[in-house]
Amino acid sequence: MASTDQQTSAPATPRRAGPVTRRLVYALVLIPIVPTVSVIGVNAIDPTGAGTWDHFRWFQFLFSILWVVATIAIWRTFVIWTLGRAWLTALTALIPFVQVAVNLPLWDAGCVSEDVLRVGQHDVTIGLWVWCSIWVWWGFEKGRTAMTTDGTLKQVRMTPTARRIVASIGTIPFTVGIFFIVAMFFDDVLGMSEMAFVPAGYAVSAAMAVWLWLFIWRGAVAWSSDVVRWTIAIGIVSLAVPIFVLWLTMWLYPGGLDNFVEATIYCLPIIGWGVWMAVTVNRWPARSVAATSDQRVPQCLACGYLLIGLSSTRCPECGDEPTLDELWEATSNVLES
Repeated sequence: MASTDQQTSAPATPRRAGPVTRRLVYALVLIPIVPTVSVIGVNAIDPTGAGTWDHFRWFQFLFSILWVVATIAIWRTFVIWTLGRAWLTALTALIPFVQVAVNLPLWDAGCVSEDVLRVGQHDVTIGLWVWCSIWVWWGFEKGRTAMTTDGTLKQVRMTPTARRIVASIGTIPFTVGIFFIVAMFFDDVLGMSEMAFVPAGYAVSAAMAVWLWLFIWRGAVAWSSDVVRWTIAIGIVSLAVPIFVLWLTMWLYPGGLDNFVEATIYCLPIIGWGVWMAVTVNRWPARSVAATSDQRVPQCLACGYLLIGLSSTRCPECGDEPTLDELWEATSNVLES
């Protein structure tokens, strides 16, 4: 009897995070690790700066290899590898290497500006590759299952939310690259002063970031007039106000300020960008997964994970466990829509 009580009171085995969640974290970890390892690799390969490639080109080359290989390694088991998808993956993987191969700025802008342009152009190609890979791997599925090259059926396990998070990661290098390119254009081509081209570059890249963020997450939000209004208000406060403060400070103090204050003012728009992303995703009301899905299969009501083939309604991804009645009602609504 004592042994029975001991068995029933034994603590349950801790459950690991779901496979999609773990891989999303791995994808985020690439952001600090890949640039750092690339810098270390550049100094290990060419410590004296000699050779046919300069440090910028070596950095872009190592960055591209690490980012592409690591991303494919992270998500390879979540892709239905048909022959066409494998070829498209290989083709789109060349996008980050375009700047490495050409290694030229968009225009003749002088020594320092050309280096900035090359970095910006490479950042843009990294973001483009992330989006292209999402489309190739999960963007044009006709259903939740597909035939693989070995003739077996495989289930697509990527949830809409996970795809949106991966796409959001791509906005980071893309928007940074756009800022470098636009700022250099305003400086070199239009001849703007630093007081003008830095805030203007921030304004253009912020507008691009907002549009991309709304484009990625638009389908997950239950939009209403109130949601639209406070979304605009958050955008103005977190993005427009820091840019205005930066411009006003540069206009009032053209000779510069204390290094700490000046660095803080310059970083305000970047902080605002992070605040915009965090607040909107936290405050946006989510649409019902079951009500908006066109898939006639049982899905987790919380995260959209497919529950096909499971012996219980507990979601292995997020842990949500609806009742059979709730799951049947949600699936029935999809079938009727």
